[in-house]
Amino acid sequence: MSATLNAFGMRAVKHPSGLARATAYAGGITSGYNTNLFQGTPVLLTTAGVINVGANGGDIIGVFDGVEYTDTNGRRQYSKMWPANLVATEIVAYVWDDPNTIFEAQAEGSIARTAIADQANFSVAGGFTVGAGNTTTQLSTMALSTTLAGVGVQGMLRIMDAAPYVDNAFGDAFTILTVTIARHQYVSNKVAV
Repeated sequence: MSATLNAFGMRAVKHPSGLARATAYAGGITSGYNTNLFQGTPVLLTTAGVINVGANGGDIIGVFDGVEYTDTNGRRQYSKMWPANLVATEIVAYVWDDPNTIFEAQAEGSIARTAIADQANFSVAGGFTVGAGNTTTQLSTMALSTTLAGVGVQGMLRIMDAAPYVDNAFGDAFTILTVTIARHQYVSNKVAV
């Protein structure tokens, strides 16, 4: 039973083709970008062609997976986190951006089976703040809201099912769900069913 809230943002778990991989965005983060990006953070693609943290309830391009860059000492680095204000060159951001990718996200509370095909945003109370994450694990700490969008309303993520773990099921204290992006920058938005 998912009895503890250990939110991790979003993690890619499956693709209908059987082949899932993050896309490399060369020059994908602006040197000095002033916001932490943790693995599992929803991100958007700006009109300048760079990755920024997504806005709760807004369209996103996908989920941040990591970054590689050359530091000010000329060394090539790879990290699952972009630290705010980092100055670097040759930056490559990795993003799970395929609209068909299925992710897992933990809810800030209990979610019932009736939530399948409904939509939700991230929880403000559960930690959806710009740069919310753990600098030790380099993982996002955002949780999915238990406030569902409802029929005919647009949310950020579409709920598919409960994640298939022995200790996880609908109705658990902090349900882990499989979700897809309902507000993807490459796809027309579809409201909750």
